[in-house]
Amino acid sequence: MAQALHTQAPADVRVLSLYADMLAVFGQLDVALPEYKKLVKTDHSRFGPYQQIMLAYTDQKAYDSVLVYAAQSKLYFPDEPMAFLLEGNAWQMQKQYDSALKQYQKFSRYGMFRLN
Repeated sequence: MAQALHTQAPADVRVLSLYADMLAVFGQLDVALPEYKKLVKTDHSRFGPYQQIMLAYTDQKAYDSVLVYAAQSKLYFPDEPMAFLLEGNAWQMQKQYDSALKQYQKFSRYGMFRLN
């Protein structure tokens, strides 16, 4: 059904969002990823598509891409804790521990957990 709606109204961001989310729910992140990327080019009102992109790239071990989308997402959502967490994870996987720690410390300011 989501695909049929997407075919009928491909420019509607609500439909595109629904379509991408349905693909992700059914484990088709590789197909959902380009749809989420279309969303963030035109709609900066929700963090969810950015998060899905970063999660997909984390799953693909494409950590440079995670860093790109973390930086972009923080332009529109500077107080979104998940952007700091996902960026920290990407830095950690690249063995850039100082950069990872900085992001984890920013994440911890939101009360999710504390780094001593």
